Amino acid sequence: MIIIAEQLNATSGIGYLMNQAQAWYRTDIIVLGLLIYGLLGLLADAAVRLLERRLLVWRRGFNGA
Repeated sequence: MIIIAEQLNATSGIGYLMNQAQAWYRTDIIVLGLLIYGLLGLLADAAVRLLERRLLVWRRGFNGA
């Protein structure tokens, strides 16, 4: 939801840059924005998995995701 809101209503940032690139048919910038979003998603997923492993160690049979 945050990415969608940032994509539609931004006046700066990745979403704004991608909207401007769409208006000027700059697919290279759009692809770069998508790659950045993907990398940020992977980093967020890794952080949550690390926290999950550390904080849920007390649960029996939990080996982590």
